[in-house]
Amino acid sequence: MVGIEDIRRRVMDDAEDLIKAISFVNPLIVSGQLYKLGVERKPIGEFLRKILARNVVLIATRLHERHGEGRTGHSASIPALLEYSKGQLPNLMIDAFDSDRKALVDNLERHEISFNDLYSLRTAMVAHSVHPRKPLSDKLYYSSILDFALGTYELATTIDGELVKIGMPEYWKWSDLREDWIKKGQSFWSELIED
Repeated sequence: MVGIEDIRRRVMDDAEDLIKAISFVNPLIVSGQLYKLGVERKPIGEFLRKILARNVVLIATRLHERHGEGRTGHSASIPALLEYSKGQLPNLMIDAFDSDRKALVDNLERHEISFNDLYSLRTAMVAHSVHPRKPLSDKLYYSSILDFALGTYELATTIDGELVKIGMPEYWKWSDLREDWIKKGQSFWSELIED
């Protein structure tokens, strides 16, 4: 039988992987580190950028997956964690967290990225390799996806913080983890360029 701790562990593992992927892809996209790698290393950087950016999309959309059970098991997502938190956290808090999650999706869409388009990209290009029936959107801007992913990370870690307050084990120090990995991502590419 699946319990809150099972879902929580999977959601928080995804949140950890999300911040790690963001930390390593961001310097390649935002600060132009990719173009400082040199001719020999640039194709490697481009490949890593593609893989890491896909992981950001995969994990962020997976964390917004509907609560439910499929062929392979229970979805481990923020909506599932909120569902399993009923009776543990106050209903008003759960409703507020669910509103915050919906606001992240609304904000993404205000920046001209449909969540359905992002989810289609995830399904066709990341989770599976399919030739889509209709062309995928070409309006998937990284800055908006980054804001969505960081907001998703923050929401997941805030929910986890509330679960820790009611006595669940603390596995992660979220603020330390985020800052630590952002520094690691920046220093990794800087050190690679200096070699």
